[in-house]
Amino acid sequence: MVLTERDRRLLADRRWPGTRAANVDMLLIGPGGVFVIDVKNWRAAPEVVKGRLWAGGWAWDGHVGKLLDVTKSAERAVGSHGLSPVAVQPLMAFAGRRLDARLGSIRLLGEREVREIADRLEQVFPGYEESTVGETAKGSPRGQVEGAKGFSTSTGCAMPSSTRRTAPRSSGG
Repeated sequence: MVLTERDRRLLADRRWPGTRAANVDMLLIGPGGVFVIDVKNWRAAPEVVKGRLWAGGWAWDGHVGKLLDVTKSAERAVGSHGLSPVAVQPLMAFAGRRLDARLGSIRLLGEREVREIADRLEQVFPGYEESTVGETAKGSPRGQVEGAKGFSTSTGCAMPSSTRRTAPRSSGG
């Protein structure tokens, strides 16, 4: 899996502390920081208009607010270990879409853009030829994926192979 090779760790579909049913789609931890990733598979194309996320004629401020809130939780968690909260970045990834935009501190990327970035990074930073280099001192493979059941890696990135819904709704994550 391109996004979880070489000292990366992906935590997928994690419970959000302090909530009853909310979840974090993915947390990607690596040398470049911590990425809090909210994956969307919406029928309508997302767009940023006047500082708000829109899709299908509706503003989806609740989704933006949830991602920012869970990012704050991640910032507190890394801060308690002496890391800078600046290292935590919110990202919305849209399955089946082309998009590269910003909404405040949130980076919005389409599936193709995620794949293109991963492909380019793989070209610039090629993997090692020997398989023993990719193992830790204890012999376990680097780039572990935890809780990634139901996620496809066929696109070169972890996108859900099946989603909980196909169109945006006014509540929930």
